[in-house]
Amino acid sequence: PTAPRELPARRARACAHPRACTAVRLGMDDTAPLASGRRHVSYKEASGFLRKCRQRPERMRLLCSTSASRDGGDRLAVSVELREGGPVIEAQEISMKDGWTGCRFSPSALWLSLALANDSHLLGAAAAPGAGTAGRPRALELGAGVALAGLAAQALGCDTTVTDCLPAQLRSLRSVCEREQPKGTSELRVRCLDWQEEAHRLPGSRCAVDPGSPENHGVEATAQAALAVGVERLAAEEHRSFDLVFASDVLYEEHHAALLPLVMERWLRPGGRWAMALAIRDADMMVAFVERLHAVGLLAAEEDELEEAARKVGEQEADCLVSWETICVPQLCPFCSCNGGQISGKSKVSLPFLREVVVAHEGGALLLHGRRPEPLLLEAELAAAACQGDSR
Repeated sequence: PTAPRELPARRARACAHPRACTAVRLGMDDTAPLASGRRHVSYKEASGFLRKCRQRPERMRLLCSTSASRDGGDRLAVSVELREGGPVIEAQEISMKDGWTGCRFSPSALWLSLALANDSHLLGAAAAPGAGTAGRPRALELGAGVALAGLAAQALGCDTTVTDCLPAQLRSLRSVCEREQPKGTSELRVRCLDWQEEAHRLPGSRCAVDPGSPENHGVEATAQAALAVGVERLAAEEHRSFDLVFASDVLYEEHHAALLPLVMERWLRPGGRWAMALAIRDADMMVAFVERLHAVGLLAAEEDELEEAARKVGEQEADCLVSWETICVPQLCPFCSCNGGQISGKSKVSLPFLREVVVAHEGGALLLHGRRPEPLLLEAELAAAACQGDSR
């Protein structure tokens, strides 16, 4: 296991950024010849790969791909068996020339997909009577890329919306949705969603946005580019209507950590579930993400603590109710072994303890999921919490 803070943050981010185009081979036999056109990953292979990642957590910062070169690399249709006997889903890789990021699925996406399929509490708790068509849960994937987790949710019976902001991903996802929709009764659709739509809710934010990145061209330019490939923007009428909101491996820059919790709060219904599987490239950035989750009310331990949580952001007594799992061998991990050898689980813990969990596992990955309490924080309270978080 990776020792606490073994990998400097700048190095961790650089070696895992999409521009680095680094990949690990997914399968039982890492010396097998490269597949051409299609590749199938059984549940045994997928779960075995994740066990290897527990032994070497740095794998979680790479891509699951046979080839991911700067010239584009292989563009395979990769099918994954989510559990013994199915269901089986198929994700379509795209060229890294066209897609910038999210062109291959990551180990975190695989981890989340298998968690959705094998943790009955996660999907079962998201269901709400009459939530979607025929009462099926409504699921939303953020920063979908090739949408492995979104395809998993749809295969498991959710009416699923997969979102991204890059034209190449949206074009590919539209084709995938057209292919998959006739196969089952659950709905699958693609929409454009630019997280910078939430930027106005961060008054005085010091988050730097790289204007040279293809994903940062501005909300209106992003929407126009999406329409050019036949994809609509996710409608405001659907605010706070999704039973399950999830994402995997989507934190690369500081503004992602600042905006993602606000995006989650915008679209998740009161009482709904959320899940995040994230490589910890930069512990400080991940800590900021967790703190903002608390600030917007998604980590409040009890319903009557919502207003208090907004006031207590960053304070030592702030409590969180969250389920988590680290990609490590707990009995061998220096941090986990000092906490009884097994810290993963669901409990009411302090915000400082969650910070310690993140820092101790920098270079690895973390799976977090929780429930949004029923009452809504008022917009003014959210803005105040955001400002308070920025002032730290």
